[in-house]
Amino acid sequence: MAQVWNVPGVDRPGFLPRIGRGASIIGVLGLGAIATTIFSGFSVFNSTVPALRGLTMLVSVLLNVAISLAGFRLLTPRAVPSRELVPGAVLAGVAWSVLQLLGGYLVNQRLQQTSEIYGLFAIVLGLLFWLSLGAQISLYAAELNVVLARKLYPRSIVQPPLTEPDRQALRQLAQQEERRPEERVHVDFVDEAADGRHGQERARAGPPPRAPTAPTPERRRDER
Repeated sequence: MAQVWNVPGVDRPGFLPRIGRGASIIGVLGLGAIATTIFSGFSVFNSTVPALRGLTMLVSVLLNVAISLAGFRLLTPRAVPSRELVPGAVLAGVAWSVLQLLGGYLVNQRLQQTSEIYGLFAIVLGLLFWLSLGAQISLYAAELNVVLARKLYPRSIVQPPLTEPDRQALRQLAQQEERRPEERVHVDFVDEAADGRHGQERARAGPPPRAPTAPTPERRRDER
């Protein structure tokens, strides 16, 4: 999450705190996902009462939202308030609930009709795809929090010109590369004309001069 929120390298936690945070998030998300998946699968597909199905689905969605919010809070820097993590947690919780329903439907309704060999391959491949899709959704949800919190919209599809949110995003991407407390990264923008006149002038000027380099031993022998 430090990468998503463009936290400078000098402000990021060390190796051991990151290991502890990673272990804690694995426990929270792993146990929470297993519990909500079992709960939603047994309740929705084994119940014949529509009201009970709707209630269990609602409880499952709320649990997934709470688990997503807890995961974002553990991974996000403390400087970010918890209220700015709510939109992404809601998106991740709802999307994860949909994935759980689709996965439970495929396992209960489709995989029972396959043979043992094909069923095993289908479970392994489907689980890998399911986890990959869940990871992508979680990443998009985390990026949604950043976009809404810093108002990084509207963004231009084709540049130039750069919008102010474009400049802010590019500036933060550069400033996150600070690695020392005494290091400061400043970003300036040179506005290019839409007709490409600035690019033509740059092309006529040629490449920028290179810094002088020390001669190599092979060059010294050739000069002699």
